Amino acid sequence: MQTYKQQLHTALERAGWEVVEVATLPGSWWCDEFWCIQSRREQWGLELFVVFLVDLQWEQPRKLGQGVWQVVTTPSRPTGWTQYDEQLPTVYLSRGRYDENVAQFIAALDQLRRQ
Repeated sequence: MQTYKQQLHTALERAGWEVVEVATLPGSWWCDEFWCIQSRREQWGLELFVVFLVDLQWEQPRKLGQGVWQVVTTPSRPTGWTQYDEQLPTVYLSRGRYDENVAQFIAALDQLRRQ
C-alpha cells in the first residue's frame, strides 16, 4: 500500500472508521481503487465509499497507486468518474499539504457522521 493510502487508512481507523473492503474496477481508467468504510462510532454501520481518482491527464501505463490526484467520498459503490458529490469530503494529494488535507477530510467525515 502506498504511503498516502497508509496514512489515510490510519487516520480513518483512529477516527472510528473501518475499511471493510478494498476493490478495483477492472478496465477503469479513472479509478485506481476504492474502499468501503463503515462507522464504528456514531451512526454505527454508516457506509461510505472512498474512491481514489486517477488524474484525467495521465497518459502513461499505470501501476496501482500511480497517477492518483484526488480522493472522493460517495454514498454508493462507484460506477463512473463523475458520480461523486462535491458536497461530500474530498482530499487532494497536494505535495506538502497532505497531512493537513487528510485532517480536514477526517473532520468532514466526522461532521457528516454526526448529521
